[in-house]
Amino acid sequence: MLRSAAAPALLFAVGTSQPPVLPLASRTTTQTINLTNLGGKGIEAMLNITDASGGGSLTVTILARDPTGSGAVTAALLTGAALLTTGLRRYVVHPQATVVANLAVANLIGHDFQIVITVADANPMIYSLSVCTIP
Repeated sequence: MLRSAAAPALLFAVGTSQPPVLPLASRTTTQTINLTNLGGKGIEAMLNITDASGGGSLTVTILARDPTGSGAVTAALLTGAALLTTGLRRYVVHPQATVVANLAVANLIGHDFQIVITVADANPMIYSLSVCTIP
Protein backbone atom coordinates (compact mmCIF):
# COMPACT_ATOMS: atom_id res chain seq x y z
CA MET A 1 0.00 0.00 0.00
CA LEU A 2 1.04 3.56 -0.62
CA ARG A 3 -0.12 6.71 1.12
CA SER A 4 0.43 10.26 -0.06
CA ALA A 5 1.15 12.92 2.52
CA ALA A 6 -1.19 15.18 0.54
CA ALA A 7 -4.06 12.66 0.77
CA PRO A 8 -3.32 10.38 3.74
CA ALA A 9 -6.76 8.76 3.65
CA LEU A 10 -6.09 7.19 0.24
CA LEU A 11 -4.69 3.69 0.62
CA PHE A 12 -4.01 1.28 -2.22
CA ALA A 13 -3.15 -2.42 -2.25
CA VAL A 14 0.40 -3.36 -3.15
CA GLY A 15 0.84 -3.73 -6.90
CA THR A 16 -2.47 -2.14 -7.92
CA SER A 17 -2.98 0.82 -10.22
CA GLN A 18 -3.37 4.13 -8.52
CA PRO A 19 -4.41 7.62 -9.55
CA PRO A 20 -1.48 9.81 -10.62
CA VAL A 21 0.48 11.37 -7.78
CA LEU A 22 0.83 14.38 -10.10
CA PRO A 23 -1.95 14.58 -12.70
CA LEU A 24 -1.09 15.66 -16.24
CA ALA A 25 -0.44 19.42 -16.16
CA SER A 26 1.99 22.09 -17.27
CA ARG A 27 4.58 22.84 -14.58
CA THR A 28 7.47 25.27 -14.28
CA THR A 29 8.59 24.66 -10.67
CA THR A 30 10.22 21.84 -8.74
CA GLN A 31 7.71 19.31 -7.36
CA THR A 32 8.35 17.47 -4.07
CA ILE A 33 6.10 14.53 -3.18
CA ASN A 34 6.34 12.81 0.23
CA LEU A 35 4.97 9.27 0.28
CA THR A 36 4.58 6.48 2.81
CA ASN A 37 5.05 2.85 1.81
CA LEU A 38 2.65 0.60 3.71
CA GLY A 39 3.94 -2.79 2.66
CA GLY A 40 5.87 -3.01 -0.59
CA LYS A 41 9.55 -3.84 -0.97
CA GLY A 42 9.91 -1.33 -3.77
CA ILE A 43 8.21 1.13 -6.08
CA GLU A 44 7.72 1.83 -9.74
CA ALA A 45 7.39 5.50 -10.69
CA MET A 46 6.14 6.36 -14.18
CA LEU A 47 6.87 9.84 -15.51
CA ASN A 48 4.96 10.69 -18.68
CA ILE A 49 6.15 13.85 -20.46
CA THR A 50 3.63 14.80 -23.15
CA ASP A 51 4.97 18.25 -24.12
CA ALA A 52 8.57 19.42 -23.87
CA SER A 53 8.37 22.12 -26.55
CA GLY A 54 9.14 24.86 -24.02
CA GLY A 55 12.80 23.83 -23.99
CA GLY A 56 12.98 22.96 -20.31
CA SER A 57 14.37 19.86 -18.65
CA LEU A 58 13.41 17.68 -15.67
CA THR A 59 15.38 15.44 -13.34
CA VAL A 60 13.72 12.81 -11.13
CA THR A 61 15.25 11.91 -7.77
CA ILE A 62 13.88 9.26 -5.38
CA LEU A 63 15.05 9.72 -1.80
CA ALA A 64 14.74 7.84 1.49
CA ARG A 65 13.24 9.76 4.39
CA ASP A 66 13.92 9.40 8.10
CA PRO A 67 11.41 6.83 9.43
CA THR A 68 11.30 8.46 12.88
CA GLY A 69 8.80 11.01 11.63
CA SER A 70 11.12 14.00 11.39
CA GLY A 71 10.66 14.06 7.61
CA ALA A 72 14.37 14.61 7.05
CA VAL A 73 15.75 13.25 3.79
CA THR A 74 18.46 10.71 4.54
CA ALA A 75 19.75 9.42 1.18
CA ALA A 76 19.23 9.60 -2.56
CA LEU A 77 18.24 6.14 -3.76
CA LEU A 78 18.02 6.96 -7.46
CA THR A 79 18.83 10.04 -9.53
CA GLY A 80 17.61 10.12 -13.10
CA ALA A 81 19.26 11.78 -16.08
CA ALA A 82 18.03 15.19 -17.27
CA LEU A 83 14.99 14.76 -19.52
CA LEU A 84 14.55 17.07 -22.50
CA THR A 85 12.04 15.18 -24.66
CA THR A 86 8.58 13.66 -24.50
CA GLY A 87 8.02 10.04 -23.58
CA LEU A 88 7.25 7.63 -20.78
CA ARG A 89 10.06 6.89 -18.29
CA ARG A 90 9.95 4.06 -15.74
CA TYR A 91 11.97 4.35 -12.52
CA VAL A 92 12.31 1.32 -10.24
CA VAL A 93 13.61 0.93 -6.67
CA HIS A 94 13.35 -2.71 -5.60
CA PRO A 95 15.81 -5.22 -4.08
CA GLN A 96 15.44 -7.53 -7.11
CA ALA A 97 15.58 -4.82 -9.79
CA THR A 98 18.06 -5.14 -12.61
CA VAL A 99 20.29 -2.10 -12.17
CA VAL A 100 20.06 0.37 -15.05
CA ALA A 101 21.93 3.66 -14.71
CA ASN A 102 19.57 6.56 -13.94
CA LEU A 103 16.47 4.30 -14.14
CA ALA A 104 16.63 1.35 -11.72
CA VAL A 105 18.41 0.52 -8.48
CA ALA A 106 18.48 -2.68 -6.41
CA ASN A 107 17.46 -1.43 -2.96
CA LEU A 108 14.52 -1.48 -0.54
CA ILE A 109 12.33 1.61 -0.70
CA GLY A 110 11.72 1.83 3.05
CA HIS A 111 8.67 3.17 4.88
CA ASP A 112 8.92 6.88 4.02
CA PHE A 113 10.29 8.25 0.80
CA GLN A 114 10.23 11.33 -1.37
CA ILE A 115 10.16 11.93 -5.11
CA VAL A 116 11.52 15.25 -6.33
CA ILE A 117 11.10 16.43 -9.92
CA THR A 118 13.58 19.26 -10.38
CA VAL A 119 13.22 21.75 -13.21
CA ALA A 120 16.34 23.28 -14.75
CA ASP A 121 14.63 26.54 -15.70
CA ALA A 122 11.21 28.19 -15.79
CA ASN A 123 10.24 26.78 -19.21
CA PRO A 124 6.99 24.77 -19.01
CA MET A 125 6.77 21.02 -19.49
CA ILE A 126 3.57 18.99 -19.42
CA TYR A 127 3.88 15.75 -17.48
CA SER A 128 2.29 13.38 -15.00
CA LEU A 129 3.73 11.06 -12.35
CA SER A 130 2.22 7.78 -11.16
CA VAL A 131 3.68 5.58 -8.43
CA CYS A 132 2.83 2.06 -7.35
CA THR A 133 4.38 -0.27 -4.80
CA ILE A 134 5.95 -3.57 -5.80
CA PRO A 135 5.63 -6.60 -3.49
